[in-house]
Amino acid sequence: MKPIILASASPRRIELLKLLGCKFKAVPSKGKEEINFHLSPVQNVKILSKTKALDVASRFSEGIVIGADTVVVFQGKILGKPKKKREAQKMLRRLSGNEHKVITGITVVDAETKALKQTTVTTKVRFRKLSKEFIN
Repeated sequence: MKPIILASASPRRIELLKLLGCKFKAVPSKGKEEINFHLSPVQNVKILSKTKALDVASRFSEGIVIGADTVVVFQGKILGKPKKKREAQKMLRRLSGNEHKVITGITVVDAETKALKQTTVTTKVRFRKLSKEFIN
């Protein structure tokens, strides 16, 4: 059986694979994570997950590499990751009481053959109205 390699250091992604009972190695990608706002959210997560998976796969002679990337989409636009507390609060105020989408791209690469498969998953999320205290 080929080893499983997660192309990520994300605590949440690591936790998810552990919950599935998978034995794996987590290896963060060194690829750039830049959103191209000229592309659709689905195109972005496919490109980013593929970039991560191929970067990590290039470092191994065997193994199944899993790359993933997630974006939040509100009113048709990708919301970037907040860099500061104030940005996070502003984002939460915008999402409060509204529905948004969370789109994840997943790319699986065989490190030996470089064969790959991709998929995306879209989840609708509705936030309840958040209080100012909760947001802070």
